[in-house]
Amino acid sequence: MPAWRDRLRFAYRPVVNLATGTVVALEMLARPECGDVLAAARHSPGLHAELAALAVRAADRQEVLLPLHLNVYATTVAAEPGLTALCKAVHDAGRRPWEITLDIGGPFSGVPHPARGEGVALLREEGYRVCVARRPGTGRRRPRWPR
Repeated sequence: MPAWRDRLRFAYRPVVNLATGTVVALEMLARPECGDVLAAARHSPGLHAELAALAVRAADRQEVLLPLHLNVYATTVAAEPGLTALCKAVHDAGRRPWEITLDIGGPFSGVPHPARGEGVALLREEGYRVCVARRPGTGRRRPRWPR
């Protein structure tokens, strides 16, 4: 087991329904105590998928009952084998895919549209909820996604 796993913690940020004021999900944020595993994950889809899987396992250990919100890179969604590690962790934790919202973020440039579309379609087919991240104030338009 790599040493970075021993020094990786997750922060939980509530996702609030603005109409009711209730917490409807928890966003899982990786917080390494040392090293730069997050920068490495940006360039390694396999490592990034593993981080997402570790987030689900951490929530399971903490007995989190709320749905989870996970940030994933478009490059990870488009890569083979995609988020297989995450799917296995969701199954092992006894969760259903529709309890997980995957917030897909950039960079989107350099990610082939067909591969990105196929990855999103596969995740939706498996039951995952998918949304697209956009940083406020960047003026960038959201990428086109298959319907």
